[in-house]
Amino acid sequence: MKRTGLVFLSLVVALMFTACESRFATRDSEGAGLATKVETPIISPETGSFPAGTLITITTATAGAVIKYTTDGTTPSKDAGSTYTAPIALASDKIKAMAFKEDLEDSEVSIGNYAVQAPYSPQFTPAGGTYKDPINSDLELFVVGSTYDKIRYTNDNSSPTETSGYDYTAPLSITNTGTTIKAVTVKAGVLSAESSALYTLQVDEPTIDHTLCLSPLPTPIPALSKSSNKGSFELISSAEASLPPAPPSSAACAACIKVTRGTETTTPTKLYWRYSYTTPVSGTSTWAEYTAMIPCDNVEAAIPGTVNIFNIEVYAAEDDPSVNMSNSPVVLRTFTR
Repeated sequence: MKRTGLVFLSLVVALMFTACESRFATRDSEGAGLATKVETPIISPETGSFPAGTLITITTATAGAVIKYTTDGTTPSKDAGSTYTAPIALASDKIKAMAFKEDLEDSEVSIGNYAVQAPYSPQFTPAGGTYKDPINSDLELFVVGSTYDKIRYTNDNSSPTETSGYDYTAPLSITNTGTTIKAVTVKAGVLSAESSALYTLQVDEPTIDHTLCLSPLPTPIPALSKSSNKGSFELISSAEASLPPAPPSSAACAACIKVTRGTETTTPTKLYWRYSYTTPVSGTSTWAEYTAMIPCDNVEAAIPGTVNIFNIEVYAAEDDPSVNMSNSPVVLRTFTR
């Protein structure tokens, strides 16, 4: 009887010990032993240099544990950080993770250290430079050698970010000279280095040819104004002066200068021009300087037969008010007999 009671007492003690132990420990996921602390999370890959957007996984051997992580360098806790539910797109140089489960001690901190490779910078076609016509829906931004989520750009010389500027969705137009386009590629929140291109729109310069006059010269040469300084006369537009009077049929023909628009320009342009020449003053050995204004779309400046030196300057300007282009360079030619 004593032996039976002793066995019973031992069994009761054992059961009490087991129940007490179960309050502070539970079996691990494989049932191979008792665990008192959540297994430290495993971050994969844990370190290295990877392109932005590379997927990072986090696991723990403790079944049912909740994994929390951060990407700003702070340490996660039960109440701080993001809950891991799916692989993370790499966008920062550090990931910290901890795992938590009720009735178990918190896990140790796992740390992933990375060098994040930014996406390649955008390129431009056509490249920045000087163009003789507006770029109408032809400017394309593209990336070679890497994937990206989007391209962001600005056209006001500011730097684009994820929140400033515009998403590039279609080719752009450039209708204002001096426009700078800046662009970045974005991948998983990581921005590439900035690309920049300056576009200058400039009317093509006119062409000056020396030809023979096909009609008699007016006599006398109209619209002459004496000037002591050849550089002091003003540029005028063909729309701002009246045509010279018709020449007498008996007037003699002499050489003349023809001006035409540049061959590359296709947009409407207006010619602005001036000329000066010298002619002997009767009874003296000095020379008088004159400027004359003869307007027409294609300038034909008649040179009197008595002129020895003739200077002509011409430039072209955009004639479309909706387009902002720089004037062409001034073309200067000097003719002598």
